[in-house]
Amino acid sequence: MMSQHKVLIMGCTWIIRMICAIVLVVTLANGQACKQCFNCHLPYCFCSTFNHPMNRTNIPQMVYFGFDGSLDSSSMEYYDVLFRHEFINPNDCPISATLFITHNKTDHEESRKLYNCGFDLAVSDASNAIHDIGFNIINDVRDHRTMLSKHVGVPLADIGGWRSPDLIAMGDLQFLALLKSHYTYDSSLTYTKTNINDSDVWPFTLDFGWPYKSTCSSWCPQDQHHGLWVVPVTSLILNGEPCTYADSCEDRLSDSNATFKYLMDNFNSHYHGNRAPFGINIHSTDFLGRHSEVLERFITTVLDYGDVYIVNIQQLLEWMKNPTPLSDIRAFEPWCTSLVIQERERNDPKGTPNELTVGEKILLDILILVSSVGILHILSIVVEKVYPNVCRRQTRSLHMYEAIPLTQDDIYM
Repeated sequence: MMSQHKVLIMGCTWIIRMICAIVLVVTLANGQACKQCFNCHLPYCFCSTFNHPMNRTNIPQMVYFGFDGSLDSSSMEYYDVLFRHEFINPNDCPISATLFITHNKTDHEESRKLYNCGFDLAVSDASNAIHDIGFNIINDVRDHRTMLSKHVGVPLADIGGWRSPDLIAMGDLQFLALLKSHYTYDSSLTYTKTNINDSDVWPFTLDFGWPYKSTCSSWCPQDQHHGLWVVPVTSLILNGEPCTYADSCEDRLSDSNATFKYLMDNFNSHYHGNRAPFGINIHSTDFLGRHSEVLERFITTVLDYGDVYIVNIQQLLEWMKNPTPLSDIRAFEPWCTSLVIQERERNDPKGTPNELTVGEKILLDILILVSSVGILHILSIVVEKVYPNVCRRQTRSLHMYEAIPLTQDDIYM
C-alpha cells in the first residue's frame, strides 16, 4: 500500500516538475531578445530595428501612401491625377499606393480598376465595430476581408492588410484575430517621434512582441504573434510637433509652399537617415482636394532622386522579406509585375510614344504601296531608254513543234 502511495507521489512530483519546466521555457522564450539570423529568420521573421542589416547606400528609399476611408468618384479623381501613367519609378514601372477601404459608400467597380492597376487593397472599418471587446473581433476582421474580396472581385489571398479605425488597436485579441483570418500585416500601431532627426523604425514581425511601449497610442500587443508583419504609422514632424497622419497638422500649414516643405523635410530625414520606408498616411479626402498639386509636386521631386521608389505596402513587405540592393532592383519582380504593365498599356489611350494608331498604319501602308508602284514605273521607263533591246524583241511565227531558239540577248539579259 505504501509503495503505491510513493509511486503516486513520485508521479505527481514529476508532472509538477514538467509543468514548471514548460512554464520556464515559455517565460524565457517570451523574454528572449530578437536576434536576426539567430532566432529570427527571413522571410518569416524580422526583428524590430532602427538600422537595417544592409548598407544604407544599397537600400532603395521606399515611399508609400496609405489612404483611409471609402473610395468614391471624388477620391478617384485625385488618385487618377496623383498616380497617372506618367509617374513611373526608376525601374520604368508605375508607382502605387495602399487603400484601407471601408465598405460605406465605396465604389467597388473603381476599387477593382485600382487593383488591376497595381494598388494594394487593404481593410478598415468605418463603423468602429472592431472596438467591441470579445471574440466578435475575430468574426469582424474575417468578414470584412471576405466582403471586400467578394464585392470587388479580388482574390482573398491578395487582401493582406488591416488598419484599425482612428488607429486604435485593440491589443492582443485584434492581432490574434488577424492571424486567424490569414492577414499578413497590420498598420494600426503608431510610432511617435519627438524630433525630426530621430531614427525611424523599420517594419518588423511580432514574433517577439511590440517593443515600443511608450510610443503606442492605443492598446499595444503584449504577446508574440508569429509571422504577422507590422508597418508602424510613424508620425511626421511639423515645427517640432508630431503629426500622426500627414493631414493631422493641416491647420498649421499656411500655404502650398509650407505644405511642400513639411513633406520634403520629413522625407529627407528618412532619405539622409537610416532609409526606413517613408509613409504618408492620409485619412481625409478633403486634404487631397486642397493639396493635390503639392502632392503631385512632391511625387515629381522625389522620383527625380533616381533611387526613390513609390510602392504600396505589399510591395514594401516583399522587399523586407527579400532585401534586394539597388544594383539589382530593376529585376525585382514584386515591384513590376507583367499584369500591371499590361493593364497600364490597355488603359493608356495614347499608347506608347513610338506606337502608331491603326489609322496611321493604314495610311502608311497606302503611301508605301503608291510609292512602290511609282518607283517601278519610273525604273521601267529608264530601262527602256537605256537598254531598248531588253524590252523589245524580234518575233516571228512558229510551227507547233518548232523549238524556240535562244538569242544572245536572251542569254545575257
